[in-house]
Amino acid sequence: MEIAVLYGSLILFCLLWVWRFDVRLRRLRASRRGQGLNSFVNSLAHRDFDSDILHETYRYLQAQAIREFPMAPGDRLRDLLAFGDEEIEDALMSLARHFNCEQPSTQALKHESIDTVEDLVRALQRLRDRRRGSSDGFPKHPGADHARLSR
Repeated sequence: MEIAVLYGSLILFCLLWVWRFDVRLRRLRASRRGQGLNSFVNSLAHRDFDSDILHETYRYLQAQAIREFPMAPGDRLRDLLAFGDEEIEDALMSLARHFNCEQPSTQALKHESIDTVEDLVRALQRLRDRRRGSSDGFPKHPGADHARLSR
């Protein structure tokens, strides 16, 4: 009898958690109606990110999402995609492979703080910049972002 109550409580908790997550995603989707890949790319146009990294990261994360919804740079990977450390690492490694970048070491990953979609994009851009030979992974002048995005 006690075990049935325990299992029932666990099932009820899980159902409530899933329902809450679903309601949150529906509200988010409604608040971002009309937004998508283009608005994501445009919202980061002032940064120094290659447009192909922006496009592919967005597509990759959309493919990983439980339900499709318009992503924004500030979306937390753990909250909206239910990513844990492993999924964040997998995303970075998979996208780095896609762009032929050097795979970051486990040690480097521990020091990389990837919390949001923009953090993931930034980490990928740093990997690509290192591959190109930039010493710190960032451009030397602030106007470089517009040239990259117009490619």
